[in-house]
Amino acid sequence: MNLKKRCMYTIVGLLILVIGIFTVYAIVDKEKSWHDFSDILVIVDGFNMTLEEAIYYDVLISGATQSYTVEVPNPGHSADEIWVSISGNETTLQDAISTTGFCGYDSPSFSYMSNMTLGQFASEIEISPGTSLQDAINNGSFIASHNSFACDDNDIYWYNSCGVREEKKQECGASECQPYNLAAMCWRCGGPGRIKSITCTDRGCSSGACYATARTQIVASENCATGCATPKCYYCPDCSAICY
Repeated sequence: MNLKKRCMYTIVGLLILVIGIFTVYAIVDKEKSWHDFSDILVIVDGFNMTLEEAIYYDVLISGATQSYTVEVPNPGHSADEIWVSISGNETTLQDAISTTGFCGYDSPSFSYMSNMTLGQFASEIEISPGTSLQDAINNGSFIASHNSFACDDNDIYWYNSCGVREEKKQECGASECQPYNLAAMCWRCGGPGRIKSITCTDRGCSSGACYATARTQIVASENCATGCATPKCYYCPDCSAICY
């Protein structure tokens, strides 16, 4: 009797294990046979087209200006019936196109936890030989490179459509001042009495553009008791301003 019970418990345990494995596989992988992306209707910027047309005309990145295919193919699905995963956040393909975007390549997903009763998963939609729609999302295929540029670290950098910084667009250069020999410089009237000054150029980036602004920098100064005057001569140091 004990032997029969042990055998029965072993069989039941094995059945539970097998059922559990298949359940986890069904929830996590959900890999089915390929489905054609020409059978899916999407709406981009208010215009209707198949997913194949949207990818071919690059409208998922650049935006749409016209419709191509108006009705949902039969057999086929609307984009509301295609489930995608963006950095682990699951949503419909149409919602990703219209609202959230495809900024998920930095944390790709290959599986789904949602219980879908109608439609297909992005991992089941083939958009090129051996490549699924989910693969393309994970690879950043629907993210525009060089989408915008902005200042960063006093230079101009490109940014993609997800706001990720790319390579440098323009070097704005470093600020600098002209070299000088203080002893050989002429005095001139200014400031508290008389001064010696040089020209500097401040360089940097502002509002997405480089700038270079010249300014005068005082390197020496002296107070004058009454005033300052510059003799009429044409070379230093005889023409230097004098205090009085």
